[in-house]
Amino acid sequence: MKSSLRVLRVASTVTLALSLSAQAAPPSVAPSVPAGSAGFVAAPAPFLRLPPTASPTRYVLDLTVRPSEDSFSGQIDITVQIAEAKDVLWLHASRELTVEKTTLKTTLGELTPRVELVGKDLIALRFGKPLTIGKATLQLHYKGKLPIAEGSGLYRERDGKDLYVYSHFEPLDARRAFPCFDEPSFKVPWQVTMHIPKEHTALSNAPAESEHDEPNGMKKVIFKPTLPLPSYLMAFAVGPFALVDAGKAGKKSTPIRIVTLRGHEQEAGYAARTSGQLLSLLEDYFGIPYPYEKLDQIAVPGQRGAMEHPGLITYGQGLIQIRPSEETVRARQAFASVAAHELGHQWAGNLVTLSFWDDLWLNESLATFLESKIIARFHPEWREVQNRVLRRQGAMYADSLISARKIRQAIESSDDIVNAFDGITYAKGGSVLEMFESWMGEKQFAAGLSRYMREHSHKNGSAGDLLGAFTQELAEEAARSKNPTEAEALRSKSSQLSGAMKSFLDQPGLPLISAALSCAKGVATLSLAQTRYLPMGTVSEASEVYQVPVCLRYPGVKGVERFCKILDGKQAEWTLPQTSCPDYVVVNADALGYYRVQYAPPLLKALKERAFATGGKGASGSVLGETERIGLLGDQAALMRIGRAAAEDVLALATVAAQDESRHVLSTATGVFAGIERLVPPALLPAYRQHIRATFGSRQKQLGLTGRPQEDDNTRMMRGVLTRLVGGEGADPALVAEATTLTQKWLGNRTSVDAETARLAIPIAAEHGDSALFDALLKAAKAEPDRSQRGLLLSALGGFRSPQLAQRGLSLIQQGDFPIHEAMPLLWGPMGNPETRRLPFEFVKAHFDELVAKLPKDAGARLSAMAGSLCSESERAEAESFFTGRSTKYTGGPRILKQTIERINQCAAFHKAQAASVAAFLQRK
Repeated sequence: MKSSLRVLRVASTVTLALSLSAQAAPPSVAPSVPAGSAGFVAAPAPFLRLPPTASPTRYVLDLTVRPSEDSFSGQIDITVQIAEAKDVLWLHASRELTVEKTTLKTTLGELTPRVELVGKDLIALRFGKPLTIGKATLQLHYKGKLPIAEGSGLYRERDGKDLYVYSHFEPLDARRAFPCFDEPSFKVPWQVTMHIPKEHTALSNAPAESEHDEPNGMKKVIFKPTLPLPSYLMAFAVGPFALVDAGKAGKKSTPIRIVTLRGHEQEAGYAARTSGQLLSLLEDYFGIPYPYEKLDQIAVPGQRGAMEHPGLITYGQGLIQIRPSEETVRARQAFASVAAHELGHQWAGNLVTLSFWDDLWLNESLATFLESKIIARFHPEWREVQNRVLRRQGAMYADSLISARKIRQAIESSDDIVNAFDGITYAKGGSVLEMFESWMGEKQFAAGLSRYMREHSHKNGSAGDLLGAFTQELAEEAARSKNPTEAEALRSKSSQLSGAMKSFLDQPGLPLISAALSCAKGVATLSLAQTRYLPMGTVSEASEVYQVPVCLRYPGVKGVERFCKILDGKQAEWTLPQTSCPDYVVVNADALGYYRVQYAPPLLKALKERAFATGGKGASGSVLGETERIGLLGDQAALMRIGRAAAEDVLALATVAAQDESRHVLSTATGVFAGIERLVPPALLPAYRQHIRATFGSRQKQLGLTGRPQEDDNTRMMRGVLTRLVGGEGADPALVAEATTLTQKWLGNRTSVDAETARLAIPIAAEHGDSALFDALLKAAKAEPDRSQRGLLLSALGGFRSPQLAQRGLSLIQQGDFPIHEAMPLLWGPMGNPETRRLPFEFVKAHFDELVAKLPKDAGARLSAMAGSLCSESERAEAESFFTGRSTKYTGGPRILKQTIERINQCAAFHKAQAASVAAFLQRK
């Protein structure tokens, strides 16, 4: 599952209010009892995991779904293997379901259990006597709800006058659509039948086998049986869809379709052109064909991310439906990246599925790794190798919290399952895999991953299974090698790999490695020490010790040397081969390592002097590669955040780096300056803005705000990096004026400004805009029928720096002119500007209950994040007091609040430690 960081869409744990009473029931039917009524019988419930009493071997599911109605009905037949002679069977089912009839068919006859509500989302089927061990068939008839815009379970979405039905079950919401064994280890075939309105299309994981008309304007669609799947990967969609043939691809000539909303077929072009190529690249990487019979990729209104259901991948409408006139670099890159991620899941997660949610990284970390690997091959011009370093920087920032999760986190509650879908599992996990791929060797890593997939195809896998496959691959490669030195190195890696990877999987945080060089008698010695990287404002004993694959690069007697070794203790001294005393040492060669580096002053001085050697013009005069320059600047910024580097020194380095020819180095430099705006006192804001314009403005003017024909994608993306900073934080008057003119022109005629330019100009114009522009954007948003264009307008309305206009934007959420999931940029937008950073928190405090009532189930957990822009000890206490007992009562809420509070502490400490240094830098300028 791939999602925006701001609105990470994960299915939430659901509560249960389903009860059946047998007291007044006829022999074969148990009537439902409404939630809250008398007749509930207390019973001990299994905690978190279902007991081993029984397990499914096959599901037969029959659903009747009408998108125009707010409920559905179903029948599910579960073939089970009873393993223990108990008098009760346990299933997952949610409060939205009303079970009307339940029977168990065994070899000894048919039994009717008493169905009892137990706990939050379980039903107990009580039979009054022990069941016979062996095969049986459990049949349940039930009804459920079809809410609008819920985003999880079985739900409806609206597009204009059309209604559609979709499903999203990961991780805990299949139980909202049917009673089942809702855990990933229960991986079995499914047979699905759907009854739908005759004029609609029904889609599921497997191809449709047959369709038959039924009375009352309905039709029956029978799907082929699926390969073994867990409940969370089942998928359904019903509605007036348009089906766009995207041809066939892969080793098995898999048919591919892009499924759009009615009337949007012309927006499927880019997805149709690229999906087959991405699929083939993944097949080539694994050496394993795409595992399923078809590949449908479907648009979902209101969804922002995507979900990897086998045979039916869902995408947010804005990702997969792209107007030909809006096929920007950003749009193409967004779809291709998300598609590579979801298609990677067809192997990592679907073909081989995690056994339980503590190993979610086997799905998401691997898919993140595969996404990057495939995009680098699909479109080299996007420079994915450099993008990885930027992603790694972001992952390390998230991982700096003392409350950061482990990649492989023990699951102790449903909160832990929901919280697992975060930047640690995705970005950190992918970065750690990239580090170990580099250390193992790309060939050996790919072979080990393919071995894991083959050995566990259509089954479940675990961390031990994957690490075992890597270890075995290295050992076998060593046995095949005819080079004794190479064979010994491979055997050493085979023995070290599991422990080293576990030190990153099973411990939170990341290493900070200190490095100092000494030379004596022709011997160069590098002294290394590690501790956990923790920013100011964090209190911890930091007892973690990581087994870090450290790779060095330095000049030697025969040229540039590369030396890699595991740092497995708190301290070490390494003798550097092939050199007596190098002029410099890079302690994170190619910036592939998942660790920060603090160089001793002489080493740092040597690198700074050589990093941007020709006036910042990049690799032509630098001893550092592009990724190493990104890593050096990123590490210095990280050291600034923990008080180990003065802000004025880091800002000076970023000023030099701003002249680098690399878009990614430039992006890192802009991030340094954008990240310190809140530290700038009001009196120095003019100096801050002037320095941004002086540092970045001339290059922005060279590129201009409007693109030119025949420009490559890298140039277009460079323009975006520069324009957003110079026009935003820099408030360049000429650029703001040009952006405002283009925005007004676009508002008058959508075709008068190209989409690439419009998406740069509109946010800048809005950020510095007046009430007249606000009114014009609001009028356009209310009249705009296209969801993507409306989203652009609403994001702009949330970005005004004027507190009065930001308040007007927030009031639109109350007024209900826009669906709540579309209006959320109006809430989080003001967090990014110092002038308005408190307003979202104040708004949530005043309207918490109203917001919760409008948002999807358990979304209240995330409202505490609206305090994340606060930056003082008093504000921390205020936020903690308000959200405790409010956001924390929703699934996932406690950890989100804890991390928000920690961010506020860090910001306050950072401000206290570095504000004077920032002021000194600006006063000099």
